[in-house]
Amino acid sequence: MLEIPVVAFSARCDSLEAVEDFFVRQWGQVHRLASQENLSFWHADFYHFSGLTLLSARSDGAYSFTTEVPSQNMQIVIPRSDCHSVTRAGHDTYHCRPGFGTVIDMRQVTRGQTSGGWSDVQLSMPYAVIERAVSRNLGYQPKKRIVFEPAFSLSDPRHSFFASYLQSLFDATAHLPEFRASPLAIASTADAIMQYVANFLRHTYSEHMHSAAASADSSKLMRATDFMAAHLHEPIVVEDVANAAGVSIRALQMAFRDKFDCTPMQYLRRLRLLRVQDEVAAIGPHANVKRIAMRWGFAHWRLFKTYYRNEFGRDP
Repeated sequence: MLEIPVVAFSARCDSLEAVEDFFVRQWGQVHRLASQENLSFWHADFYHFSGLTLLSARSDGAYSFTTEVPSQNMQIVIPRSDCHSVTRAGHDTYHCRPGFGTVIDMRQVTRGQTSGGWSDVQLSMPYAVIERAVSRNLGYQPKKRIVFEPAFSLSDPRHSFFASYLQSLFDATAHLPEFRASPLAIASTADAIMQYVANFLRHTYSEHMHSAAASADSSKLMRATDFMAAHLHEPIVVEDVANAAGVSIRALQMAFRDKFDCTPMQYLRRLRLLRVQDEVAAIGPHANVKRIAMRWGFAHWRLFKTYYRNEFGRDP
């Protein structure tokens, strides 16, 4: 169970040397930068929670870099401007360009360059966190390195929604006191992000994850639903439910799909929506629905309204 606070900070650098120093202090990365155009500022805002780092960065000038000590993270980059950056990792080349998200294995990055005036949203994840998310869905520890396809098209509705979700999380959610004060909202958000990364971004084990798996029997399914009902107020994730039921995550998912026509987390969401509905009804017309929803783990207001409308046939 995750109970990690949100840590927020900003960095504004007015020289290449300042950018280099920031990466050393923050991530232990050693980059050597060279300016290709006049660089008067490099600015980034960060939110760090549950082992993930969400950041929004921009720069007014182009630069190139070489890496002496790489990061141990994987990184998803969503461009927000007509910029273009090229990152080289070993024999692989990653092109970050408008209309596409890019997944970069930062452990192998050697050099790269950006065009001027770029702006993007990035999600940085330790490789160990990704490996854990994939293995818990597989039901076993991957023996080979997990390699992601380097680009995904934002014309795909799933990827477009994910990009919008990250932007909204950055702009309208992560800075809210209610979000920072809710371990349930923080854990639910981090789990949703990692479930997307593991299940919808193509990687070495995608086909294995979508192959058939044995379902849990009815007694184990009951243990799962009982565990959810007893721990609704806690920041549980799908791994906690599977462990409580004594089955693999994939088997649990198959069982919920067969029995309830939903995933375990969708079932858990329904239970929490019922709690929100009960609290709002108990308080009456003066109920602060946003605050109640956040307390029950719904960090994204527009998404919550959609879930609520789909579940109960009316707006909250």
